[in-house]
Amino acid sequence: MHSGPRRRTSSIVTSDLPPRREAWSGATSGELIAGRDEAFSHLAELAAGLCWAPIGMVSVVLEPWLYLTGAYGVDADRVLLERSLGRHVMEQEGVFQVEDVAAHPKFAKYPVMMTGRIGFYAGAPIHLPSGQKIGAICVCDVIPRELKVWQVRGLKLLAEQTDQLVELRLRQAG
Repeated sequence: MHSGPRRRTSSIVTSDLPPRREAWSGATSGELIAGRDEAFSHLAELAAGLCWAPIGMVSVVLEPWLYLTGAYGVDADRVLLERSLGRHVMEQEGVFQVEDVAAHPKFAKYPVMMTGRIGFYAGAPIHLPSGQKIGAICVCDVIPRELKVWQVRGLKLLAEQTDQLVELRLRQAG
């Protein structure tokens, strides 16, 4: 059992292209890419702490990329959407969990998973004020496990707070 989040960085998510930096403006996920945002990183850290995970992320989709607008325990800026578990979060409401990534037939062959650095993943979708899903708040751990009921509820509540922050950033940019 974890006693809390471990403070270390991981290179599990990498890109061979330079990071994209744009200003917050408009109302589509593509216009929400601003590099790292301290408030989103704080939400990612809260998610990691809540879920006893070493990695927490807030991501926004701009195909073909999943940009990390907030992160804790990871230093990458983006990952290819097709290689991410984050895209599966957006296919549903609520919290999406993969308790043992290496044993999952669909995800075990993802390049990031083959490094052995992700054993567990959980995430909840984030939305624009219109309700459109634009990304996820998620956590990862190196060991397979599952979240407790109260952690699932907490991650869902953090996703709702992330939705509120998205709305605030859009109003500020407007």
